[in-house]
Amino acid sequence: METYFFGALIARRHGLAMIVSAALAMGATGCASLAGEQEAEARFVVGPRSDGSFFGWTEITLSENANEANRATLTSVRIDLEDPTVAPDMTFIVNVLGEAVTPEERTTLVDQPRMPAGERPVGLDVVYKDDLRPLFPDGYTIRIEWTGQTNPAFTNWPEGGIGVKVVAKVDIE
Repeated sequence: METYFFGALIARRHGLAMIVSAALAMGATGCASLAGEQEAEARFVVGPRSDGSFFGWTEITLSENANEANRATLTSVRIDLEDPTVAPDMTFIVNVLGEAVTPEERTTLVDQPRMPAGERPVGLDVVYKDDLRPLFPDGYTIRIEWTGQTNPAFTNWPEGGIGVKVVAKVDIE
């Protein structure tokens, strides 16, 4: 099978699901301890398909309704290698696009049209600057689809692809 899926969100102490859930609880209880910028971490695997593209998706389901929060804004996203010994930088990927998908539309969240040589981690361009809450169509689940091209000049693909770590920062109001 040629499809390599971006891994589900790693639910850690600072995972996005927990941050947003905590932010929703904050909105309901009035607690301001999580207000400000919070960090979330996720993982995905990139491997080349026959056409040189990659595709994956992540669904994040919250335990609280997103509409109970005041606002959540994506402020930055960076990607890096999980294992820095598999490649010198991120140029095994040509580009990457992350889109939130609802039944009505696709909304570009982040984009990186070209991976810079010699850099790790690489910051992605945050395109979506508005409130994230409307991207949870049922109030609980957001679906993010990731697409891009792999570099045909990169030939050192390990069995199972290359693990990529994503670190996102979300501003909770």
